Amino acid sequence: MNKINKCVRCFVSIALLLLLFACEKYDVQTISYKEFEPFIKAPTPTENDKQIFNLDAEGISKTVVTDNGDTLSGFATNNKKFFTLVVDLILKKYVEELKKQSPTEAINNLAIFSHQVYQNYFGKGFYRWGGDIFDLDHPQKRGSSYNKLYGLDCSGFVNMPYELAVHYGILDSLAESSVFSSKGFKEFSLKTGLEDGGGRNKTSNHYRIDTYDIFRLGRLVTTIEAGTFPSDEQMKMLQPGDLVGRSGHVGMIVKINNELYYLESGGRVLPNNGYKPADAKNALAIFAARRPVYIRRSLPDRN
Repeated sequence: MNKINKCVRCFVSIALLLLLFACEKYDVQTISYKEFEPFIKAPTPTENDKQIFNLDAEGISKTVVTDNGDTLSGFATNNKKFFTLVVDLILKKYVEELKKQSPTEAINNLAIFSHQVYQNYFGKGFYRWGGDIFDLDHPQKRGSSYNKLYGLDCSGFVNMPYELAVHYGILDSLAESSVFSSKGFKEFSLKTGLEDGGGRNKTSNHYRIDTYDIFRLGRLVTTIEAGTFPSDEQMKMLQPGDLVGRSGHVGMIVKINNELYYLESGGRVLPNNGYKPADAKNALAIFAARRPVYIRRSLPDRN
């Protein structure tokens, strides 16, 4: 019994030391949306809005037949309703100004807005497996919050700024810069023969960008090797709109007050840091703790 107790105490001590080491290794700096003024102002929901748009709303039970004849049942989202009644009404006021900005600046502003508006309406953690702004993905039958009506998964979040930019004509769907949008991906697919296989059973889901697709699109900027911090040289390579991916998850780089930050839906960086934008260097190191992380880009290089 004493030997068992000693083993237990030893295990607990090691676990505490590892936790302490992890806490000391990363010094994550975050910023609240109250600490700066985003270019696009995301509103606060009214009491009536809260009755309609909330993470408790149940998804739509639905069955679809895919192009290859598979029958898929599950719960579908209705993020497009949120787009129509909230997002579109706001962004229409900014479209002409966004068109005058560089692609990098416009995507940066749309990404920050996308993150903030979903947090304002659906809470700090708005993750919904299979969720994207235009409801392109299949009905879902498993995964985190798969049966909810609203919310975005990791890839649904990072493609939202690109979807919005193409929708409003800020980016041209025929240009390389729009390849992280569904219309841009479709154009690229038609030109190259690259198949859309990000849906359930690796079937097409209307060219929605998934983690499966991100590694095949855009161009590689740099790789953060497993267990390392990005070097100063690598940090200089990054720019807003870059996608940060590894197997199973993806986030995005933005710029706030001239500093690079990291945004995501789900994952382990923001949820462990108050769901606030996190400084990119520490965020990337956490993301790459066990596996390499790849930075990919579709926008023109800043320099």
